[in-house]
Amino acid sequence: MSSENVIVCFPYAGGGKTSFEILNKHLPHSVRMFSLTYSGRDSKSDPEKTTSHFNRTLEELKSQLSNIDEPITFFGHSMGAIIGYELALMLSNQLNIRKLVVSACKPPELIVSLRIFSADSDNGFRKVVDLGGIPQVIARNPARLKEAKSKLANDLRLLSNYRRGSYPKVRCAIHALVATDDSLASEKEMLKWEDYTLNEFKLTTLKGGHFYFRDNSKEVARFIS
Repeated sequence: MSSENVIVCFPYAGGGKTSFEILNKHLPHSVRMFSLTYSGRDSKSDPEKTTSHFNRTLEELKSQLSNIDEPITFFGHSMGAIIGYELALMLSNQLNIRKLVVSACKPPELIVSLRIFSADSDNGFRKVVDLGGIPQVIARNPARLKEAKSKLANDLRLLSNYRRGSYPKVRCAIHALVATDDSLASEKEMLKWEDYTLNEFKLTTLKGGHFYFRDNSKEVARFIS
């Protein structure tokens, strides 16, 4: 790899490899960005082989990152922030992770007690839609909404399997991004991410709802690069 820096993106529940393309166009040429997908999320995957086990998914993602030598920034939006946190813990001795950017997501200890993330996908999906967890362009399109429900249901099952007895601190810095009108993660809740790092912590508040990064793409790209 020839990049001076690599940004690894972890999508929100129901998101995919193209979820953050809006940010990519604002990044310097020296920065390479790519998004990972979760178990069973690739359209070429065999649905029968899809796993709902959180730890299995982490191991699969870990193997995709093992050969990166450059400094890395992890950027996780919503559910992706939890994935990023766990991989920052797992790979701290193997990769040069300089920063974990957590976006629009309660910290792990609060997530595990959040009842909307249930393996019962119908109720969980409706709550996520009502709270603004699905982009409006998808929520207003029945065909796309049906496809999104299938993807999001898989991710909710993954998150429903997330459990921890303790919550270690990552070695890298954490930069938390929160939106003023986000019903899924408040500024007060995002401030608690400070307890999850041994390094520097920073909180930035931007205008918008849960998908604030779409309207603030240039600014968010600057924060993660």
